Amino acid sequence: MLLLSLVLACVKPAPIEVAGAMSTLEDDVPARPRNVILMIGDGMGPQQLGLLEAYAYSVPSSPFAGRGTSFARLAERGTIGLSLHSPADGLVTDSACSATQLALGEPSRNGLIGVDADGHVQPNLRERAAERGLATGIVSDTRITHATPASFLAHAASRRDENGIAAQIVASDVDVALSGGKRFFVAEGGRREDGRDLIAEATAAGFDVVDDAEGLAAAGPRVLGLFGDGAVPDALSAQEKPDMPSLAAMTEAALTRLDADPDGFFLMVEGGQIDWAAHSNDAGWMLAELVRFEAAVAVVVAYAESHPDTLLVVTADHETGGFGLSPSAEMAVETTPLNPELFPEGYTPHESPMDASALEKLAAQPYPVYGLLKDYDDGLTADVLVARVAEDWGYELSVAQAERILSDTPMTELLGHFPEGKDGAIFALPRVLADQTGAVWATSGHTHTPVPVLAVGPGSEAFGGLLHHVGLGRSLRELVAPEATPAEE
Repeated sequence: MLLLSLVLACVKPAPIEVAGAMSTLEDDVPARPRNVILMIGDGMGPQQLGLLEAYAYSVPSSPFAGRGTSFARLAERGTIGLSLHSPADGLVTDSACSATQLALGEPSRNGLIGVDADGHVQPNLRERAAERGLATGIVSDTRITHATPASFLAHAASRRDENGIAAQIVASDVDVALSGGKRFFVAEGGRREDGRDLIAEATAAGFDVVDDAEGLAAAGPRVLGLFGDGAVPDALSAQEKPDMPSLAAMTEAALTRLDADPDGFFLMVEGGQIDWAAHSNDAGWMLAELVRFEAAVAVVVAYAESHPDTLLVVTADHETGGFGLSPSAEMAVETTPLNPELFPEGYTPHESPMDASALEKLAAQPYPVYGLLKDYDDGLTADVLVARVAEDWGYELSVAQAERILSDTPMTELLGHFPEGKDGAIFALPRVLADQTGAVWATSGHTHTPVPVLAVGPGSEAFGGLLHHVGLGRSLRELVAPEATPAEE
């Protein structure tokens, strides 16, 4: 908890107004929640959250204009914790295991979906909620069959069985499922080899199946949204596809439908491409994904403000990339005139404090790093890469650096933590530019770093301190579907 508190405190040089009072979350809170909302920022460790807060407070052109984010609002008004997330048999989790541990409240192993460490199927939070008669919904900006949403919708021995997961989703009793992944629901133009048309089956099962924002707006209470053959468009390119609903819009659409159930609801919302950007060591793309996830969190916070019977828990499945902001020795160290009696020669910092303009430049990034390397397989040259970096991203790259990036093994000093070939080039480029961006990375994979937990509403006191995702999942399980007492049986 101390680590997260420091992250949130150190980005604020002085008290800054946080939008909204959230007073309704403090007054007249019932003992147990009617609604439970779990939000997962995939790959979002304290470092990633710190990047977003630094951007919000330090860059005047940010959409937050110096005000706190929804995460800061939750931290000020709610409960703060940190959660470990190791698998049953090791130290570092994948998304399937971590989400499964949250969904089941039981230990699991990497790659497993909705089954415990022994391979036994266990009911997940969504299924427990539905059994109680609650409405249920799952929203993600990845694929509805991807690891995190799948862990709340299906049970599989492998996260790679997305065809099987898709079939389970259609057969499930979920009310609202919004994401991408259409290719796993169809044979023609898709990846199903069994010839099944799951879209037709979903329609027969009572879903309105939609694929754009207009369709979502017109859909009825039970809806399956498949907004892309693969993933939902990434946050940097989403503005070019206005016909696709944003993560915030999907979240609002889910809340509108689920709120109609008088018994309450369970909703899980994932900001999944934070993880994908971090896997690419792409800080600019990651910042955009954090902003996108924050907008969805803001929607839910607004809902919780007017519904004090709602428990909101925001966390992550794991941290990705070993990310940090760190000034390079190449960054400018300038003398600042201060009180001449104390600083007769002016104040010169011991090392660069790293100017906030670095974040402004990251936020202006037009597309993910892989776009700079789009012609890699066709013989992308160093000169072309140098020109692209300068024209599109505004950074300086030497020909020698470009040649290293385009080599077969650009990350030879860290092979095992970074791949080779084109993927290696994707990771090498941000590392070479770190002297200018200040964004540093330890790996292309996941780390064991404890992740933030922010909670408000009835039952939120259970989510403070140092936790583990298994325990966090058990606390959610007790609040979603409390065990019957002898007197109730």
